[in-house]
Amino acid sequence: MDKKTVIGIAALVLSCGSLPSFAGPYVGGGAGYMRIDNQDFLDEDNDFRDNRGAFKAYAGGNANDIFGIEVSHVEFGDTEDGPFQMEAQGQTIAATLGFPFSDDGSVYVKAGQLYWDTDSSIAGQVSVNDNGNDTFAGIGMRLGDDEGVGVRLEYEQYDVGNAEIDLPSISLNVAL
Repeated sequence: MDKKTVIGIAALVLSCGSLPSFAGPYVGGGAGYMRIDNQDFLDEDNDFRDNRGAFKAYAGGNANDIFGIEVSHVEFGDTEDGPFQMEAQGQTIAATLGFPFSDDGSVYVKAGQLYWDTDSSIAGQVSVNDNGNDTFAGIGMRLGDDEGVGVRLEYEQYDVGNAEIDLPSISLNVAL
């Protein structure tokens, strides 16, 4: 998903009216399966690639039905590709734009900054630690009312140095 798509969805969300209020703070956490640099999610044997699990925890708040802010910690996990190994994690801050489509659901887009840290090695011989910050964007759907536990389905795209990481995930969301 490119950033133009996210901007187009955001414009669509802003052009629509609103339904019930999803304002207020929330916390949550979830897991996903990542893809690096547009590799297929499945290997040549149609099996999920090893070591592609990712985990995240987040907290945020919506000022009203549309605008919000969110911070998160993402563990991209350990990945291996032949002799190359990488471990990456990061913290994000993002603006969110949402649109409730029913009493129990909303769609949203988000965009922000990822502050990342990686540890890489080649054949266990050469090790490199790197850090930086890059933009990221995502789109998602929240299911569940605004006063309790819900589920979020998300697709986020991160830039980590020279790598692009796609992360579909499912999370448990708790409105406070």
